[in-house]
Amino acid sequence: MGYLTRLELIQLLKNRWFTETMSSHVHQYACYRGRINATVLTLRYNIHLPNFDEDSMIESVIRETMNQFSSQRQILGLIEYDLLLMNPEPESYYIWKANSNVARNLPNSEETIALNYDDLFLFIRNASRINPSDLDVYFSSSNVVINKIIAVVFTFISY
Repeated sequence: MGYLTRLELIQLLKNRWFTETMSSHVHQYACYRGRINATVLTLRYNIHLPNFDEDSMIESVIRETMNQFSSQRQILGLIEYDLLLMNPEPESYYIWKANSNVARNLPNSEETIALNYDDLFLFIRNASRINPSDLDVYFSSSNVVINKIIAVVFTFISY
């Protein structure tokens, strides 16, 4: 996906990927981010939707995570974002999708989380309270700016 005009962007954001409140995926990997035999739960929430509710997201992530990893004492958590980038001159847009645009391994961005309600709650709540300018580090050497955060993507790993 390359740069989009405003009309192309409007049409693309009507796609199910951007209009469903939440999507989830569980996969068993032989090797994931340097971990052998890892179970990975990915939960994606479209926070740009008008009906987005932070409390519902928090409860949903806790429920899904506790159900998937009920036998674990701790897991690794990673938060990434789908971003709408804008190039002001000429005006064009690009959607930066978490887990897909760049092959990268950022081990310091993973956080070890005790599998309990309180620790999960704090981890999740902080994800939706991010300031878009904090994410600008990925684009500091380009002409694009972050127009808005489209989705928050939680990845939980057990190995």
